[in-house]
Amino acid sequence: MTMFGYMFPTTFGSKPSITHIPIALVNEDRDNLSTWVVLKFRQSATSTGMFDVKEYGSISQAKDALVRGNVKGIVIFKNGFGDQLTSGRQAYVTLIVDKTSSTMTQIIVEEVTVLLNQISNQISKDLINRMELHQNPSYLIKPVSLKLEEAVPGAPSTFEYLAPGFMALTVVMAGLSGVAASIARERETGTFDAILVSPISGTSVIFGKALAQTVRGIIQALMVLILSIILFGVKVYGNLFLMFFVLLLTVLSFVGIGIIATTIAAEQETAMLVLFLIQFPMMFLCGVFFPIEQMPLWMQQIARVIPLTYAVQALRKVIIFGAGLGQVLPEVLVLALWSVVTISIAVPLFKKALTR
Repeated sequence: MTMFGYMFPTTFGSKPSITHIPIALVNEDRDNLSTWVVLKFRQSATSTGMFDVKEYGSISQAKDALVRGNVKGIVIFKNGFGDQLTSGRQAYVTLIVDKTSSTMTQIIVEEVTVLLNQISNQISKDLINRMELHQNPSYLIKPVSLKLEEAVPGAPSTFEYLAPGFMALTVVMAGLSGVAASIARERETGTFDAILVSPISGTSVIFGKALAQTVRGIIQALMVLILSIILFGVKVYGNLFLMFFVLLLTVLSFVGIGIIATTIAAEQETAMLVLFLIQFPMMFLCGVFFPIEQMPLWMQQIARVIPLTYAVQALRKVIIFGAGLGQVLPEVLVLALWSVVTISIAVPLFKKALTR
């Protein structure tokens, strides 16, 4: 209840619930009038606190930043923007958003439209004051307009945003609940007694269980992807091997957490309760269903610590944007670090539990 209360805070007046959204600004036109409009847009965008504007030298650099997750949208003033205004034609500002996060997309489009309308109204008043009645009426009323472009081919649906999150959740469930339930059940039924007297090392047992749950989790994630493609038309634009590599690191990260929780808990019921308390908040904190940016800053900091956040981000980049290894390298490194640390802690704890 507390988590949802902070995640969807009540707003008073016109104060936005999400601020300081990073957006890219690309100015291909160096005309004086175009430079003035760009400067006016930047000043208005930053003065309200709604956007943090980052300038890029080219559209390709800005798109790379969008794929990496460094910005949430791209505002482009293309070549000829100033000439369109000076020649009496309606000029368009291009906005690129990924269209996969409906909440973030709606906020960016609405706020950018408001800012451009303010600039357009100012230009329109100047034109009307000079009574240039020979001009095109649409130019006089709205000299500057907004045109949307897609960051990915086609028209991405909301489910394309959700599918990578569902895949990550599936492998997390396998990594946490699967191995934890197996270990806790064997401890309660006394199967561990047979393990203790068998010529099998504790390390082999734990890695065998981890491998089994890893394979299970990846197969389940593959089933989710196939159903998403068949039923909802989801497309994979990136490398399949990179996608499976991210899934592998994700399940390894949570296998260690599951073993640690089960080893500490004395009973299966206690272990499953602890894992439920870990899983449930993660589903909503890690951007599976809602953008992290709409949460308070302290909740965002918590989300940045949880490996599921990086798994979801990496899968979305690979599946939706077709990102390469270099563009998901930060997420891959975090997941690899979590895998090494948690398994390194889980192995000695598990061996100690076997000798109790």
